Amino acid sequence: MKNFQNKAKIVKVSKVIRNILFAGLVFWVAGGIPIVAAQCFNLWKLIGSRATLYLQGGVIVLIIFSFIVNFHLFRFFDRLKNGFLFDAKTVRHLDVAGKWWIVLWFCEFLFYQIGHEIYNVSNG
Repeated sequence: MKNFQNKAKIVKVSKVIRNILFAGLVFWVAGGIPIVAAQCFNLWKLIGSRATLYLQGGVIVLIIFSFIVNFHLFRFFDRLKNGFLFDAKTVRHLDVAGKWWIVLWFCEFLFYQIGHEIYNVSNG
C-alpha cells in the first residue's frame, strides 16, 4: 500500500511541475523565437565589432540550450505524470536534460567570463 501512495504523490507533484515547465516552454517559444530571430537579424547588421558578434551569438546559443533543457525536463515530468516512474524512456529524458544542463552551465560560464573580459578591455 505504501508504494501505491508514493506513486500517487509522485504523479500529483509531477502534474504541478509539468504545468510549470509547460509554461516555460510556451515562454521560450513565444519569447525565445522572436528574440533569436531579432538577434540573428541584428547580428548581420552590426557585425562591426567582435564584442557585438560575441554577445549576440552567445545569447542565441544560451537561448537554444535553455529551451532544450526545459523541453527534456518537461518530457520527464510528463512521463512521471502519466505513471511511467522509472522506465528507460523516462530516465533517459532526465539523463539527457542533465547533460544539456551541464553544457548550458559551461556555456554560461564561458559567456559571462569572456563577456566580462571584453567589457573590461573595451572600457579601459
